[in-house]
Amino acid sequence: MKKKWIIVLIIIFGVLLRLYKINSPLADISAWRQVDTDSIARNFLRLKFNIFYPQLNYDGPPPNYAELEFQLVPFLIALLYKLGGIKVIWARLVPVVFGAGSIYLLYLLTREVYDEQTAYLSAFTFAVLPLNIYFQRAVMPESAMIFFSVGSLYFFDQWIKTERKKDYCWAVFFFAFALLIKLPTGILVLPLFFLAYEKFGLSLFRRGEIYLFGILTFSPTLIYYFFLHQIASHTFVSGIAKEQVFSNFFSSIFESDNLSYVLNIVCHDLLTPIGSILFVAGLIYRRRDKKEVLIYSWTVAVIVYLLVIVTKIHLEYYVLPLAPVAAILIGKILTVFFKNKDYICLGLVFISYLLIQSYQEIRYYYVLDREILNRGAEVNSLTPQESLIIIDELSPVLLHASDRMGWRIDRKELTIDLVEELKNKGADYYVPARTPLSGEIKNYFEENYEVISTPSGLEIYGLHR
Repeated sequence: MKKKWIIVLIIIFGVLLRLYKINSPLADISAWRQVDTDSIARNFLRLKFNIFYPQLNYDGPPPNYAELEFQLVPFLIALLYKLGGIKVIWARLVPVVFGAGSIYLLYLLTREVYDEQTAYLSAFTFAVLPLNIYFQRAVMPESAMIFFSVGSLYFFDQWIKTERKKDYCWAVFFFAFALLIKLPTGILVLPLFFLAYEKFGLSLFRRGEIYLFGILTFSPTLIYYFFLHQIASHTFVSGIAKEQVFSNFFSSIFESDNLSYVLNIVCHDLLTPIGSILFVAGLIYRRRDKKEVLIYSWTVAVIVYLLVIVTKIHLEYYVLPLAPVAAILIGKILTVFFKNKDYICLGLVFISYLLIQSYQEIRYYYVLDREILNRGAEVNSLTPQESLIIIDELSPVLLHASDRMGWRIDRKELTIDLVEELKNKGADYYVPARTPLSGEIKNYFEENYEVISTPSGLEIYGLHR
């Protein structure tokens, strides 16, 4: 078998891992982010098929534009929905394809920095890391973010070596889309800078193509957010930046609970315990025969990102930017074992443990919230398609499961005045998500609204009796 088929087999294996439960409803561990993405796709299809006007299912009736990242993934999903109908498999296939592309680009990048064998081992590692398997079939933009990030570094590295216009244009394309899809990919400026500095030295500050690269890659993102901020009902991106990232900017880094969270997610869910050991070993072991400035500057950039951002925002998928460079460093150390016949068996043991621990870490991510899925099916069957509903939990999963638009409220903040206010804004039904109403609120609802019985025994209240 020719060597080129090795990477093909690795990609096929990686895709097969990501096809596990490909038809699974969007009600697992990261359901909130997934239903947001899918609701935008559905609203592209149903309301306004324009990528510059993303709409969520909350809070209120359409138009309901949201200040979010450039919605390439939902738009591609909407195109598939238009061709094949609204089915979850189409939504999940989009990140799977980006994941497969990421494996290949990582292989190409690693081959440029190191050698063919390290490239294969790095690509394989990337394919089997637990959070990669799960989030590269999750209906979210993270898989596309990794694809464009790795592509940015690969093509910029190619341009630095060859100075071909083709490589420069591809580098601009990939980095511009990386920034549009996820702002934190801006951390890649550090490894890009060091690649340029290694080639041009201080003269890089006199090269027009470097400044042009910055203008061409950052301008689309600035223009996009300026436009969206003017029309958005919900300023999510600027709100998150102001309230969670820039508030108490450095304090969270030094809080032990926050650091423990990051270390736990990285060392278990992302890399696995054995992968974490290999990652550290890869950091320590230097290849004297190779120029590793790209890998180490990339690693530093990601670590700074983890300390500044992920210590504040505790979401598993926020650690994914570490996955590609960690896979390269793990592949680098595994190559040491596979190049020495006496240690091949030890290398195989490490890979076996990586596979076993990857399964152990990821299996809980697929568990579905059956309660909310069943509740959504009830609401869908007992209320008209165009009706607007109020749900009493902040997660929008019930809105998505019932295929309805409406409002989310915290049950603790539920008041009669609030329900009446939302009723005047167009709400048609009040839907308790998990537990029945009680006390004065329940009495008021039963006296003033239509009570709709359900198979689960958890009522639905029609607000327009």
